[in-house]
Amino acid sequence: MVKRYIILLGLLSVNSCISQNKLKDGTKVPSSSYIFSNKKNFSSNILNHINTNHLYELKATYMCDYKLNIKRKLSLMGAYYLQFYNNGEVRFMDALEPNPNVTGYRGVIYVKNGNFYIDKAAPVYTSGKNLDIHKYFLKVDGDSLLLREDNSFFRQSEYILLVYKKSGKIPENWKQYKADW
Repeated sequence: MVKRYIILLGLLSVNSCISQNKLKDGTKVPSSSYIFSNKKNFSSNILNHINTNHLYELKATYMCDYKLNIKRKLSLMGAYYLQFYNNGEVRFMDALEPNPNVTGYRGVIYVKNGNFYIDKAAPVYTSGKNLDIHKYFLKVDGDSLLLREDNSFFRQSEYILLVYKKSGKIPENWKQYKADW
Protein backbone atom coordinates (compact mmCIF):
# COMPACT_ATOMS: atom_id res chain seq x y z
CA MET A 1 0.00 0.00 0.00
CA VAL A 2 2.80 2.41 0.91
CA LYS A 3 4.55 1.55 -2.36
CA ARG A 4 1.41 2.55 -4.30
CA TYR A 5 1.35 6.00 -2.63
CA ILE A 6 5.05 6.56 -3.28
CA ILE A 7 4.56 5.73 -6.97
CA LEU A 8 1.51 8.05 -7.11
CA LEU A 9 3.44 10.93 -5.55
CA GLY A 10 6.33 10.36 -7.93
CA LEU A 11 4.03 10.41 -10.95
CA LEU A 12 2.33 13.58 -9.77
CA SER A 13 5.61 15.40 -9.28
CA VAL A 14 6.97 14.35 -12.69
CA ASN A 15 3.64 15.05 -14.39
CA SER A 16 3.55 18.67 -13.22
CA CYS A 17 6.90 19.48 -14.83
CA ILE A 18 5.74 20.01 -18.42
CA SER A 19 7.59 22.97 -19.89
CA GLN A 20 5.20 25.34 -21.60
CA ASN A 21 4.69 28.07 -24.14
CA LYS A 22 1.87 30.57 -24.58
CA LEU A 23 -0.13 30.94 -27.76
CA LYS A 24 -1.09 34.36 -29.13
CA ASP A 25 -4.32 34.37 -27.08
CA GLY A 26 -2.47 33.42 -23.86
CA THR A 27 -3.42 29.71 -23.88
CA LYS A 28 -0.74 27.63 -22.19
CA VAL A 29 0.46 24.68 -24.28
CA PRO A 30 3.40 22.27 -23.96
CA SER A 31 6.69 23.41 -25.48
CA SER A 32 7.47 22.19 -28.99
CA SER A 33 9.90 19.61 -27.55
CA TYR A 34 7.16 17.92 -25.48
CA ILE A 35 5.93 14.56 -26.78
CA PHE A 36 2.64 13.10 -25.53
CA SER A 37 3.50 9.67 -24.13
CA ASN A 38 0.40 8.04 -25.63
CA LYS A 39 0.95 9.47 -29.11
CA LYS A 40 2.66 6.19 -30.03
CA ASN A 41 -0.67 4.40 -29.42
CA PHE A 42 -2.51 6.29 -32.17
CA SER A 43 -4.11 4.04 -34.78
CA SER A 44 -5.50 5.36 -38.05
CA ASN A 45 -8.45 2.98 -37.49
CA ILE A 46 -9.79 5.58 -35.03
CA LEU A 47 -10.44 7.83 -38.01
CA ASN A 48 -13.04 5.32 -39.27
CA HIS A 49 -15.18 6.53 -36.34
CA ILE A 50 -14.35 10.26 -36.23
CA ASN A 51 -14.73 12.71 -39.09
CA THR A 52 -11.62 14.91 -39.40
CA ASN A 53 -13.45 17.13 -41.93
CA HIS A 54 -15.91 18.39 -39.31
CA LEU A 55 -15.68 20.15 -35.98
CA TYR A 56 -17.40 18.66 -32.96
CA GLU A 57 -19.31 21.12 -30.77
CA LEU A 58 -19.93 20.68 -27.04
CA LYS A 59 -23.70 20.29 -26.59
CA ALA A 60 -24.10 19.08 -22.99
CA THR A 61 -22.24 18.37 -19.76
CA TYR A 62 -23.28 15.86 -17.14
CA MET A 63 -22.16 14.03 -14.07
CA CYS A 64 -22.16 10.29 -14.75
CA ASP A 65 -20.98 7.03 -13.26
CA TYR A 66 -18.11 4.94 -14.58
CA LYS A 67 -20.36 3.24 -17.16
CA LEU A 68 -21.59 6.61 -18.55
CA ASN A 69 -24.99 6.43 -16.85
CA ILE A 70 -26.07 10.06 -16.40
CA LYS A 71 -26.70 11.21 -12.83
CA ARG A 72 -27.42 14.91 -13.37
CA LYS A 73 -27.03 17.68 -15.93
CA LEU A 74 -24.53 20.52 -15.54
CA SER A 75 -24.78 23.93 -17.20
CA LEU A 76 -22.64 24.87 -20.20
CA MET A 77 -20.26 27.75 -19.68
CA GLY A 78 -19.77 28.70 -23.33
CA ALA A 79 -19.14 27.27 -26.78
CA TYR A 80 -16.40 24.66 -27.09
CA TYR A 81 -15.18 22.69 -30.08
CA LEU A 82 -12.94 19.73 -30.92
CA GLN A 83 -10.89 19.51 -34.09
CA PHE A 84 -9.30 16.19 -35.04
CA TYR A 85 -6.32 15.86 -37.36
CA ASN A 86 -5.34 12.89 -39.53
CA ASN A 87 -2.16 12.35 -37.52
CA GLY A 88 -4.06 11.67 -34.27
CA GLU A 89 -3.74 15.12 -32.81
CA VAL A 90 -6.72 16.93 -31.28
CA ARG A 91 -7.38 20.60 -30.59
CA PHE A 92 -9.79 21.78 -27.88
CA MET A 93 -11.07 25.28 -28.74
CA ASP A 94 -13.37 27.89 -27.26
CA ALA A 95 -13.06 30.17 -30.31
CA LEU A 96 -13.38 29.30 -33.98
CA GLU A 97 -9.85 30.08 -35.11
CA PRO A 98 -8.17 28.10 -37.90
CA ASN A 99 -4.57 28.55 -36.71
CA PRO A 100 -3.58 26.22 -33.84
CA ASN A 101 -0.72 28.60 -33.00
CA VAL A 102 -3.28 31.22 -31.98
CA THR A 103 -5.64 29.29 -29.71
CA GLY A 104 -6.60 25.83 -28.49
CA TYR A 105 -5.39 23.24 -26.04
CA ARG A 106 -3.42 20.37 -27.55
CA GLY A 107 -4.13 16.70 -27.25
CA VAL A 108 -3.80 13.28 -28.86
CA ILE A 109 -6.25 10.46 -29.49
CA TYR A 110 -5.17 6.84 -29.03
CA VAL A 111 -6.25 3.26 -28.40
CA LYS A 112 -5.62 1.45 -25.12
CA ASN A 113 -7.00 -2.03 -24.37
CA GLY A 114 -9.36 -1.73 -27.34
CA ASN A 115 -10.88 1.56 -26.11
CA PHE A 116 -10.40 5.12 -27.38
CA TYR A 117 -8.85 7.79 -25.16
CA ILE A 118 -7.80 11.42 -25.47
CA ASP A 119 -4.98 13.07 -23.53
CA LYS A 120 -5.19 16.87 -23.30
CA ALA A 121 -2.47 19.19 -21.98
CA ALA A 122 -4.16 21.94 -19.98
CA PRO A 123 -3.57 23.90 -16.78
CA VAL A 124 -3.98 22.13 -13.46
CA TYR A 125 -7.54 22.72 -12.22
CA THR A 126 -6.49 23.95 -8.79
CA SER A 127 -3.74 26.41 -9.70
CA GLY A 128 -4.03 27.20 -13.40
CA LYS A 129 -0.27 27.75 -13.50
CA ASN A 130 1.31 24.42 -14.43
CA LEU A 131 0.24 22.15 -17.26
CA ASP A 132 -1.09 18.71 -16.55
CA ILE A 133 -2.35 15.86 -18.73
CA HIS A 134 -6.13 15.48 -18.50
CA LYS A 135 -7.27 12.04 -19.65
CA TYR A 136 -10.63 11.22 -21.20
CA PHE A 137 -12.28 7.93 -22.07
CA LEU A 138 -13.95 8.37 -25.48
CA LYS A 139 -17.08 6.61 -26.69
CA VAL A 140 -18.25 7.27 -30.24
CA ASP A 141 -22.03 7.10 -30.61
CA GLY A 142 -22.94 7.91 -34.23
CA ASP A 143 -22.28 11.65 -34.69
CA SER A 144 -21.80 12.14 -30.94
CA LEU A 145 -18.62 11.85 -28.90
CA LEU A 146 -18.89 11.12 -25.19
CA LEU A 147 -15.80 12.12 -23.21
CA ARG A 148 -15.65 10.92 -19.62
CA GLU A 149 -12.88 12.37 -17.50
CA ASP A 150 -10.53 9.58 -16.52
CA ASN A 151 -7.92 11.25 -14.32
CA SER A 152 -8.01 9.10 -11.21
CA PHE A 153 -6.23 5.86 -10.36
CA PHE A 154 -9.23 4.91 -8.26
CA ARG A 155 -12.82 4.45 -9.38
CA GLN A 156 -14.99 7.40 -8.35
CA SER A 157 -18.73 7.67 -7.75
CA GLU A 158 -19.09 10.51 -10.29
CA TYR A 159 -17.28 11.73 -13.36
CA ILE A 160 -17.69 14.71 -15.66
CA LEU A 161 -19.14 13.69 -19.02
CA LEU A 162 -18.80 15.99 -22.05
CA VAL A 163 -21.11 15.37 -25.02
CA TYR A 164 -19.90 16.70 -28.38
CA LYS A 165 -21.88 16.48 -31.63
CA LYS A 166 -20.56 16.63 -35.17
CA SER A 167 -20.94 20.22 -36.28
CA GLY A 168 -20.01 22.30 -39.30
CA LYS A 169 -17.59 21.22 -41.97
CA ILE A 170 -14.08 22.60 -41.55
CA PRO A 171 -13.47 25.34 -44.15
CA GLU A 172 -10.80 24.54 -46.76
CA ASN A 173 -8.58 27.44 -45.65
CA TRP A 174 -8.20 25.76 -42.21
CA LYS A 175 -6.35 22.86 -43.83
CA GLN A 176 -3.29 25.02 -44.48
CA TYR A 177 -2.55 24.87 -40.73
CA LYS A 178 -0.93 21.69 -39.50
CA ALA A 179 -0.99 20.13 -36.07
CA ASP A 180 2.59 19.55 -34.98
CA TRP A 181 2.52 18.58 -31.33
